Amino acid sequence: MTRVSEVSTRAALEAALDTYLAHNRPLLGWRGQPNLVRIARQIGYHRAMFRDPALRLPVESAAAVVGVAETAGFDLDIHGRLDGRPWIGQLSRYSSALTCAPSCPAATRRGQVRRRALVSRARQSRVRQ
Repeated sequence: MTRVSEVSTRAALEAALDTYLAHNRPLLGWRGQPNLVRIARQIGYHRAMFRDPALRLPVESAAAVVGVAETAGFDLDIHGRLDGRPWIGQLSRYSSALTCAPSCPAATRRGQVRRRALVSRARQSRVRQ
């Protein structure tokens, strides 16, 4: 017998997944897998809900269709455009997770700054040895 809470949990999950599918948006990700913690929070439940394999199956099915994002970024539409494409792939709380469009000048500058920092750290570590 199915409990009422299981039915409402399943309905909430399916509604959230239907939104991802309707907008063809990848599921929130973490280490290449759907981020079950964020998906559960999105619908007002705890991640423990996914202990039930019957609730993991719809997530895996949706991920097979729309894919999984690299990070669990904010679920926002990107309206700013460069050359007709979004200027950034996804907004995330971590700046290292930001992905600019290839035409974005900030992506090039950020890459140069990171390379300089890595080279500088490498030189410092050689001097200390």
